[in-house]
Amino acid sequence: MVTNALYRFRYNVTLQAPTAVHQNGNEKPITYLNKGQPYSLTVEDSSPPTNKAGIFEYRTTVHVSFEGEGQRSDPVASWRLWKEIRGLEDAHEREGKVLAVEYIDPSHGDVRNQGHCQVQIEEASLNGFCVNWTADPTANVYMAPILLKFNSVSTDFSRSKGVKGVPVRLCAK
Repeated sequence: MVTNALYRFRYNVTLQAPTAVHQNGNEKPITYLNKGQPYSLTVEDSSPPTNKAGIFEYRTTVHVSFEGEGQRSDPVASWRLWKEIRGLEDAHEREGKVLAVEYIDPSHGDVRNQGHCQVQIEEASLNGFCVNWTADPTANVYMAPILLKFNSVSTDFSRSKGVKGVPVRLCAK
């Protein structure tokens, strides 16, 4: 994660995934993610409230948006294409839900939640989800590991085979 001293944010978000080496110094670093692989997204409150009494509740929304201007100008068409070609095909794995990025409940499977917080899904949509999490000030930990997986890859947004994939952004708010 690159931190710019000019910009200080209250919430720091880090996706635990390696960044690819880029060829040209002018290129933005890119992270290639594997479809179906669990990843941990850590959200940390860098300026927690000074009141140490009680449990603090947070709400984090995570979603995928498009990097390219063509897809950003008409995201509905791009999501419809993915849904028709790939999304519906894999929906049976998620009780019929079509989800491009999916929250993973740490109590399911062999992935465990770390830390002193509780994370619960509030809602899920085609391209994201919203979770509520708590931090325990007695443990002095104001962060949450949010487990997720991607059910799409960048080439899913094109009808043509062998084309360069469509870059997407992972956004957390």
